[in-house]
Amino acid sequence: MEQLIWLGVEEESDGSVEYAKCRFSRLGDDKSSQHEYPAGRSPKEEVLMDWQEEYKRKLTTAEEAVKIVKSGDRVAIGGSIDEPDILPDALFERRGELRDVKIIHLCPMKDYGWGQPGYEDSFQVEVIGYIGPVSRHRANERRISLIPNGWR
Repeated sequence: MEQLIWLGVEEESDGSVEYAKCRFSRLGDDKSSQHEYPAGRSPKEEVLMDWQEEYKRKLTTAEEAVKIVKSGDRVAIGGSIDEPDILPDALFERRGELRDVKIIHLCPMKDYGWGQPGYEDSFQVEVIGYIGPVSRHRANERRISLIPNGWR
């Protein structure tokens, strides 16, 4: 079943990544549409747990964090100052093993490579809101598409 994944990141000075509450929704799942990853504890245990222990438990590398993405998934990535640049880089490194991943990107500030010729089978990119200087040439080549919003 297709899932929509929202990747967020907080990079530490040692290069590790804390990706608390990497949310995903399974499309078409009527029973429960929102989950949190990684899961493992009840809400009561979460409240009583030592936050430092939980923080350490969630530290991981960018390469590990993007393993949640499977072929056919939709991945939403924040843009501008909210852009987690190490996660898209790690996701692009998996281009040889992934197929039909839809990237929904808000105003990209960096060219991650998925609009380059030859990666159409791996990634289809939709930019929401604004095509800036970084992605304009890819849009002009019809390698990415724009979903305008907020304009009147």
